[in-house]
Amino acid sequence: MADRWLGCLKAHNATLEVIGPLVNDLKGALGTIIVEVEALASLPLERILCTIVGGVLGALDIARLLACLFNVSSFALLL
Repeated sequence: MADRWLGCLKAHNATLEVIGPLVNDLKGALGTIIVEVEALASLPLERILCTIVGGVLGALDIARLLACLFNVSSFALLL
């Protein structure tokens, strides 16, 4: 839900009533993501990096995943 509304926020409608539910939605999603990432930490690296077809992720794919995780965690610090 939040991704749909963030692009619509403007100075005139950026009120607590509008932003509050969005922040709560994002916090819930981030909480779920953190639990899932923590669960991955206990798995062997080969299991984490394997693809659906049985291959292993390449360096570019891993870099993209890390960039995505970094962006999510940087945004979480703002909340």
